[in-house]
Amino acid sequence: MSVVEGAQERISSDAANVRQTNAVSRRTPRRHSPMRRAGAMNDYHRAVVENLPACRSCWVRHFCGGGCFYDNLARSGDMQRPDPDVCREMQTVCEDVVCGWCALGDQDQAYAREQIEKLAPEPRS
Repeated sequence: MSVVEGAQERISSDAANVRQTNAVSRRTPRRHSPMRRAGAMNDYHRAVVENLPACRSCWVRHFCGGGCFYDNLARSGDMQRPDPDVCREMQTVCEDVVCGWCALGDQDQAYAREQIEKLAPEPRS
């Protein structure tokens, strides 16, 4: 067999492998297929902070919302299980905010409320 014939045989063999691989990949769900997205959306909707076991009794649950679902998935392997270190950090930040608010005088609180109202979006009609 000549070098040219050997190369042609390898090329046709590689082409057959590519065709076979493409045929198999068409039968399996792709990354962005509706079938795959539907399952992810169901997980996302189940992960409401009231349904998260670790968050049910946490006093800051409505400030953090259970954390970032993608971070939870990356750190714990479960979208519905927040990282305890992130929880402690969020609780500490919220405690500091509450203590800071309580330390403000009446005029400062009134000014802060005024500024918050300016930043608030207009209500939708």
